[in-house]
Amino acid sequence: MSSRLVSRRRAVAVAATVAVAGCLTEAGRRCRGNTVRLSMQPTTADDPLGLSSLGPEATGVIETARDGTHVEHCVVWEPSGDETGPSPGLAAVVGRLVDDSDRGPPAAGEELAVDVEYEQQAYRLVVAAE
Repeated sequence: MSSRLVSRRRAVAVAATVAVAGCLTEAGRRCRGNTVRLSMQPTTADDPLGLSSLGPEATGVIETARDGTHVEHCVVWEPSGDETGPSPGLAAVVGRLVDDSDRGPPAAGEELAVDVEYEQQAYRLVVAAE
């Protein structure tokens, strides 16, 4: 696969994530939910969780986290009424992590850290809620 195709695919995935995540664009808004930060750092791991089968929205979140930090504001994991839930990409990534662990999504002040494999590289993926 050429690097041009990978870059184009990555740009489309990131654009799709931002387009559906209204909570990303309303950073100054007051809300009941948490600010959620997802970051990835290279690591070595014996048995990392594979993330290769995630959809395009989740891939956009992973790519953003790998290049820096993916941030969403006003996230309520199980929203009701006018509350903002996570973007579809963040929901898919965190859902995958939660399915593999014995924990739920992180509450305010908590972190969920998991060793993952993405594009044949091991990372320590951290989801932190503020």
